[in-house]
Amino acid sequence: MVKKEGEKGEAKECEMPAAESEEEEEESVGSVQIIVQKLDSIDVTMRVKKNVKLGKVMVVYCNRMGLRMDALRFTIDGKRVNEQQTPNDVGLEDGDVIDVWSEQLGAGRNGGAGSTPAAGHLKFF
Repeated sequence: MVKKEGEKGEAKECEMPAAESEEEEEESVGSVQIIVQKLDSIDVTMRVKKNVKLGKVMVVYCNRMGLRMDALRFTIDGKRVNEQQTPNDVGLEDGDVIDVWSEQLGAGRNGGAGSTPAAGHLKFF
């Protein structure tokens, strides 16, 4: 419902046309059972609504496992999951898996094995 102002400033309510049929809306708002798994860890199974942001799933997983969210990467079929996405956005169905990986930083051009010391550092023999 949207309120519109009438001629004398009074509020009127009018109905907005439905964007989807009732069947499509029910299907998009239904729930899906997903598995969140991390290598060498316990799998966590959750049932979530299809229109809930996956960021909430990530927070719940981290709280249950005692992990920091900024230290993890969440993927579905090898593609990184954005916190703003929903199960509908990524096409999750019952039994689908969200993989959890430890975020790995470093080992870049100046920090990897066999690299030369960074500028300003001295190497003593």
